[in-house]
Amino acid sequence: MSNPLKYSTSTPTGALRHDTLGAGVASIQYDSTFNSGATPSILTSYYLIYEPVNGTAVRIYAPANAAELIKLAQSKGSSETTEAGALTWLSDNGYYPANKVLDNIVTDDLVLFIDSSTLTSYPGSGTDILDLSGTGADWTIPSDVFNSTTGVFNYASDQSSKSPPSAWQSTTDLTVEVLYKPNTGGIYTGCCDTIFGRYDFRFFQIGASLYAMIGFDDGNGTRVYQHPAYTVSYDRWHHVLAIRRDNRYIIWIDGVEKYNTTYGTGLSLWDPSETYYLSSTRHTSVDFAACRVYTKGLSDSEILQNYYQGPIVTNGLIRALDFSNLLSYQYNVPYNATGYDLTGNDTFDLFNAPTFTTNFGGGMICEETDEFIALDDVTATDYVSVECWYTKDSEGAGEDIVWNKESCWELNDNNGDLSWALMASNQSWFWYDTGVNIAIGETAHFVLTYDGNYVRFYKNGVLESTYTYPSGGVLANQTSCYPKLNSRNCTRTTVQNPGNHTFYQFRIYDRALTDAEVGQNYNANVKKYT
Repeated sequence: MSNPLKYSTSTPTGALRHDTLGAGVASIQYDSTFNSGATPSILTSYYLIYEPVNGTAVRIYAPANAAELIKLAQSKGSSETTEAGALTWLSDNGYYPANKVLDNIVTDDLVLFIDSSTLTSYPGSGTDILDLSGTGADWTIPSDVFNSTTGVFNYASDQSSKSPPSAWQSTTDLTVEVLYKPNTGGIYTGCCDTIFGRYDFRFFQIGASLYAMIGFDDGNGTRVYQHPAYTVSYDRWHHVLAIRRDNRYIIWIDGVEKYNTTYGTGLSLWDPSETYYLSSTRHTSVDFAACRVYTKGLSDSEILQNYYQGPIVTNGLIRALDFSNLLSYQYNVPYNATGYDLTGNDTFDLFNAPTFTTNFGGGMICEETDEFIALDDVTATDYVSVECWYTKDSEGAGEDIVWNKESCWELNDNNGDLSWALMASNQSWFWYDTGVNIAIGETAHFVLTYDGNYVRFYKNGVLESTYTYPSGGVLANQTSCYPKLNSRNCTRTTVQNPGNHTFYQFRIYDRALTDAEVGQNYNANVKKYT
């Protein structure tokens, strides 16, 4: 699948848009006016080029290399002779180059969305960033701020600015959101180094302290404001939001609410026509991946949807890995052997150098030689759900482990036949053949749940098998065994029975998900992975 596409001069519900291309991102059924797109990651081409056509059609071109891309652009009227020039020309003339499926973010009341990770927003060269919100609020940036190696905007004593269109100028509820990384030594230690926003609704930073500032009109023409501060880590990506919602001022950092207080009841936000800034002139090195503005205060669930890049279930979530999310794995820099659990509970380690792939936005290729992924130990819980998006790359020699927490839960692959193992505290280690298969080259979503009585196994959101566990009971308390992908064995650094798999997302819950919740998680990312 891909983002459904349609020609449109207004933004369809649940879609992002620039100019005349609407691209559906939500977990909804789109009507017949949308066309099926193509998934860039599964084609032999390195880019897709979308051409909106008046009516309902959208043409899709799949150049296989730079020469074909240049030829395509020239056939449409370009005189460019380089890859970068061709991409930029196509983008500037209503054609939309795509290198990924757009993430399932909140689109209601979105008035600005610029994103360095998708060619649809920034083609990789030039000074124009295309706004994907549908309001047409494109930005101009300095010519030297895009880092082609990392694929993000890097500001060093530079800044970009935008006078907000009327659509942005809310005097009541507002959300400012940014995905950024402060680099070591890159933050000014004096006051006040703007990260993103307008003067009276922005983030600024002094050293390692991030401030979220809000200003109100007290009703007599006097500005009143506050700016609580929080410590953030250098050299790591952060997702931060400042929110005015229902007369409350709310701050979220990295998926956690940090501040929530009544402030400005009955008062208007100060001067909504203020210029917005991306960065300031005092930075030595700050990276930006995405910035968004909403003319509403995002709800808690909407904040988490943007943080996890899809509206997944978060109740009971205790581990979450996502190789397409910079907040979980910094795929845009030289090889990292460590990543971050999105719940904030853990880091994870890559052993014996598995290979990162850009397929489907990002995944980790683990080969059966000795490559695997290990998390810190998960606190023993009564019940569990284990969830994974992965590809079976090739057949291994014998039994291939998909996921494992030894003597607690496991999923293995034997010539494409999937079996699980589970151990309750009052039972022995028990194996069950699910009757479910995965083919070589297939990418699929699997979930195993245990609620004390039943073990349920799902493929692509559908319940495939149910096993009644004899006598039931809570999970065995195996606190010394580490959760792993592509390996079993309690010892964190030891590999055993690896397979040939590419892993994209992996999650653990301390409860059994319902059928509806499994379906929700599948639908949250199905456009990206299948």
